[in-house]
Amino acid sequence: MLIKKPADIKPSEITPESVYRNRREFMKDSATMAVGAAAFGGAAATALAQNGDQLKASAPEALQR
Repeated sequence: MLIKKPADIKPSEITPESVYRNRREFMKDSATMAVGAAAFGGAAATALAQNGDQLKASAPEALQR
């Protein structure tokens, strides 16, 4: 039976705790912002739909045929 010796991890290869925690905080904040942006976009679309307004593109007369 072959018993494998565990690999030695160099201290320089281990992520410092402060970097690990900052990365986790960044991911949490990014997810919160994405959910907030999606909720705001949905609320704006619902408000426009209730008012009967539609989003229309407008261009200068020179660009229209």
